[in-house]
Amino acid sequence: MDSTVWVALLTGGTAILAGWVASIGNARAARIQAEASVKAQHHVQIREARRTAYLEFLEWAHITGELYYRLDDICIQQTRPDEQSKKLDELRTALRCPWPCKRALTHSR
Repeated sequence: MDSTVWVALLTGGTAILAGWVASIGNARAARIQAEASVKAQHHVQIREARRTAYLEFLEWAHITGELYYRLDDICIQQTRPDEQSKKLDELRTALRCPWPCKRALTHSR
């Protein structure tokens, strides 16, 4: 065989091998990128869930503090038992109302 044929076969084989190696590398890179993207999304979701839970906890802590403050006001300011009872019933009703009502309760001072 002529050396030109050998060079052509070698060049063709090298090109095929290089294409195969490149496709494997690209597939591996795509898989790694997809896994990294999924992991990043998972971390974002966890961070958002923690942030939401933390903010809700802080809001409830604020509401609880406000209600204890009002309870203290009732006990100190109302000297008559019937007035205390009436104010405590109002506060108890405020504690049982739905969430938007509690939010309004904390901002009604």
